[in-house]
Amino acid sequence: MEFCGFIALNWTFRCAGKAQYSGTYFALNRWVASPEHGKWTVKLADWIVLFFAFAMGMAVSGIAATALGAPVNIRAGFHRPFVARERLALSLAITAVAGPVMLFNDAVRAYKGATIGVALLGICLAIAAIWALALGILATELAWRTGLLVT
Repeated sequence: MEFCGFIALNWTFRCAGKAQYSGTYFALNRWVASPEHGKWTVKLADWIVLFFAFAMGMAVSGIAATALGAPVNIRAGFHRPFVARERLALSLAITAVAGPVMLFNDAVRAYKGATIGVALLGICLAIAAIWALALGILATELAWRTGLLVT
């Protein structure tokens, strides 16, 4: 049985000439036949990688937005002191990292204030999700290249 990588819950792995697997696991790279359940197979590689990248992007963005908003006791958003013309390069860097949470905060604030409708709120949340996914892919690649993320 070829096995490239897995996420395991309650698992046991022993390699004594022949690999033995027990517990619950999800194959990341290939279809894998479960020894306990006969022909039962799972392939979640693409979905798990996308979910991991999205979660990583939201985590990075949330940590950055919280770190920015904590000293001034204001939620991060596309307004002063986070975005200013005088500090354009710093504003772009802040927006690139904390942007998904900033967009989410501003969209929800505008929706609660009846400035935008449900359709525009959905579009803003979709853009924030795509932005978080892209940020997560970049953060995961950076962590992989620097050796912080190992398999």
